[in-house]
Amino acid sequence: MLATGHAVAGDRRPTVAPSSSTQAGASQPASRPSAEPAARQATQTTQAAQATGAQQAKAEPEARAKQALVFRSLSQLNELIEAGMPALALSLLEKAQAAYSPYSADWYAFEYKRMVIYAAAGQWRALDDRVSGLLASARPGEQITPKIAHWFETRQALARLENGEPEKALRQLRHLVWDQPGASDDGKLLATWRRLIIRAYIRLGRDEDAERALVKYRQDYPSADNDRDWRLLQVRILLRTGRYRQALQRLQPLLAEADTAPCGEVDVLAMRIRLARAGGQKQATAKKQARAILETLRRKLEPGAASLDPLAIRACNVLAFRAAQQAADTRGQIVALEQALSVALPATLAGETDRVDADMLWTRYEQAGLALANAHELLVGDDESWLALIEQIRRQAEKQAKRAKAQPEAKKRFAEVLYLQAALALNSHDPQTVRQAHAAISRQLAARKAGMTLVYALYRRSRRIDAATPLPRALRYRLFDYALARGYIDDAAALMRALPEPPPDEDPFAWRMRQARLLVMQGRYADSQALLVSTLDGMQAMRHDQLDRFMQVAFDFQTVRQHRRALTLFDHLKPDWLDARLRREVAFWKAESWLALGAHDKAAFFYLRSARAMREAEPGSENDLWAQSARFKAGEALLEG
Repeated sequence: MLATGHAVAGDRRPTVAPSSSTQAGASQPASRPSAEPAARQATQTTQAAQATGAQQAKAEPEARAKQALVFRSLSQLNELIEAGMPALALSLLEKAQAAYSPYSADWYAFEYKRMVIYAAAGQWRALDDRVSGLLASARPGEQITPKIAHWFETRQALARLENGEPEKALRQLRHLVWDQPGASDDGKLLATWRRLIIRAYIRLGRDEDAERALVKYRQDYPSADNDRDWRLLQVRILLRTGRYRQALQRLQPLLAEADTAPCGEVDVLAMRIRLARAGGQKQATAKKQARAILETLRRKLEPGAASLDPLAIRACNVLAFRAAQQAADTRGQIVALEQALSVALPATLAGETDRVDADMLWTRYEQAGLALANAHELLVGDDESWLALIEQIRRQAEKQAKRAKAQPEAKKRFAEVLYLQAALALNSHDPQTVRQAHAAISRQLAARKAGMTLVYALYRRSRRIDAATPLPRALRYRLFDYALARGYIDDAAALMRALPEPPPDEDPFAWRMRQARLLVMQGRYADSQALLVSTLDGMQAMRHDQLDRFMQVAFDFQTVRQHRRALTLFDHLKPDWLDARLRREVAFWKAESWLALGAHDKAAFFYLRSARAMREAEPGSENDLWAQSARFKAGEALLEG
């Protein structure tokens, strides 16, 4: 198989006799109606009843085809979001939404999905700005109803809370509660706003206001106590106001549930309450209880101890960090922060305000490194002596690592090397020394499980590392690759602007393919195509690994429904670059694009060419699974046409 890393579908080999009802997205022609949810069918029936005679007969198929296209587009956006590629989903959305009249029902369907994409990508500022623009431009009562406006404003308030603007969110929510005519008629929406106001108070540290709002809410909505999320919010407020006994009492019904997951929200809250209660004891008692909680957390986080999702792992490690702080365990703080930042998730934690960031880890690395340097009587600025000590400890660690019994000590020595390198990187005035230290830090951390996630957090999510920090080019390239793979398009673009040339030891072709993929994700399709075409036109031969990279970008064009551009790219592959197997695959992907464009005869032609491509090279291959599937799809294309 040539290229199996498709951004959405993974392995792109055809299956035998696929059901036509499942061919949503790129392999389905845009004009073909598909099965529709009951809600859409009901809407169409109502609309059809308002039409008459010939008009109804003519309009109904067109409406079905149009709405089928909407559903296929939204389905494809869901696939991209689930695949962790929100930036690519947003690029596709922009083009798909442009086909519909602004403020129409279908246009709003895409606008709702845009909010989901922004949230998935953590683009809270973009969400806030988009809603502000929509509310400013849409004419109330004509282009936007109060119900739709309230939905968007609610998402905007949530975005402001997530973006660290609780005061702004609070003003907006108060306006919604008190100044919106008719909003109070929607009890569910009003309750949501009041809960968000309580969350805003928590974010602002206004615990007394949060408690008063909580009491009033419980009076107005006595049945809300049965709601799990509401009960958890109450527990958090009681915890923040130091009412630990009451907090545990409110949490007890949830703790009694059989499905309470280790490191889940309920479990973490219970341990947070116990840790907070311990903090009120005498210092020795507080430390002892904190160490006990820390040990409990370590057992929960042991590999294989439980099947934990990433958010649970992060939440437990953040709590472990707090426990290590209370126990005055510097090493424990560092380990917990490293593990928390090795999870590629936003800091959405049980306590909401209890967040960790890369600067906390840099600070503790630095403190530990400076303490070691002081113990060896080193001065800041004496880089040569620092480097000599680092090398000495590294050699000790490497020797110890060779003996099984000395593994724990070796691990400790390697950690000391890391701390000294970090302190040197943050305090040296010599740019070359700083580069070398950052190179060593990133290599050591990247070698760990999920290490590049931690490296990315330290170097792209920190205020202590900025554009002026002298970083080695090799590290910048690795950060770019990570950003591109994770779909952090804006960050990848910023990194690429600072890296116009490929790494010294890398094939320029591979670098250009990465540039082309980034351009596709940015929606700059013509620029990406031009880069690819100019690259291919200047080549006399192409290796299989280069073909793999090229095909991945072509698949990206198909994913965003740029099928004519994809066909142009396929046509630029010279015949002598392809063996029989590759010709079979290229023919199949051409057929997929022609089918998506509604050219059923051309699609059938290329499907059949794919089915027959291996006849001479491998006799009998015309009956293998690939050939069978290609023939089936050829017949299906002809029937559809």
